[in-house]
Amino acid sequence: NLNEDAQRYWVRAQAAIKEAKNDADYLNAVEELKKALQYAPDCPDIYFNIGMLYDKSASSGLLKDISGCTQAMTYLKKYLEMKPDAKNKQEVQNKIYELEYKRDKLNEQIPEMVLVQGGTFRMGCTKEQGGDCEKDEKPDHLVAVSSFYIGKYEITQKQWQLIMGTTVSQQRDKADKNWSIKGEGDNYPMYYVSWDEAQEFINRLNAATGKQYRLPTEAEWEYASRGGLQSAHFKYSGSNNLNEVAWYADNSAGSAHPVGTKQPNELGIYDMSGNVYEWCQDWYGQYSPSQQSDPVGPSMGSNRVLRGGSWDSFAVYCRVSYRRGIPPGDRSINLGFRVVLSL
Repeated sequence: NLNEDAQRYWVRAQAAIKEAKNDADYLNAVEELKKALQYAPDCPDIYFNIGMLYDKSASSGLLKDISGCTQAMTYLKKYLEMKPDAKNKQEVQNKIYELEYKRDKLNEQIPEMVLVQGGTFRMGCTKEQGGDCEKDEKPDHLVAVSSFYIGKYEITQKQWQLIMGTTVSQQRDKADKNWSIKGEGDNYPMYYVSWDEAQEFINRLNAATGKQYRLPTEAEWEYASRGGLQSAHFKYSGSNNLNEVAWYADNSAGSAHPVGTKQPNELGIYDMSGNVYEWCQDWYGQYSPSQQSDPVGPSMGSNRVLRGGSWDSFAVYCRVSYRRGIPPGDRSINLGFRVVLSL
């Protein structure tokens, strides 16, 4: 039997469950039950109900369900701990196993990361770029970069849909319904993504995982693209032969391709030349000739940095030093991103 305060919130929770139409409604019921738990911390049935509601709220297919699955398991395990002879013991234990499986499958969609050991490099128009450099790649200058992790692949359409709930076609519609789809499938890179939306994706990914993913700085991106401490000083990311490492205008047949289907660069990172352009964190601006450590770009601006070229780019735009800037709200048929993690 529950005391009066606990009973009040128990009834409120049941009413919320009865009216629930979506994940948020179930989580509202969870909050009511947690209030009941404050007044009846020794009631195992409250733990059971919270666990089952977290399971219901983890049914939308979003990556945030990792935390929902984890919470559900925590409360259901507590229920069995408090009520070891429960009639539904095996049923609850089976539910815990199901939740473990679901959590593990979702965790497989977390971006695979590659360690980039810190070091110093010359950023910008270096000699292997030949005569292809543009004005904004000059002057080349010395930059020190701290160690970090970077995505082995560009963020895929499946990863995007798990977190943001939209398909590449729905993203296209936000830009222009008459525009084309150029490559669609779970392992294709996500595109039609603005810089602002990339930030929202990262915020949700961080909430689900408890980590602090972010976009790479322009210096981090170029350092990783050049191969970091293992750099062989290629013109493109991983080779002087662009066909080996990139999908670009001459070989893409007018479409993006699944990530990781060309050769990686010296660090084992794929598609840093070609496939889709990638957003960087920085505002776009001119280079300074002075030596810098972990630069973050200008403090303000109107455009954010793009790097790497894409499936419809000529070779000159797939070079490791090529850069351009566009407004952070823009979406494009050839524009995606990858993430990094600080150490």
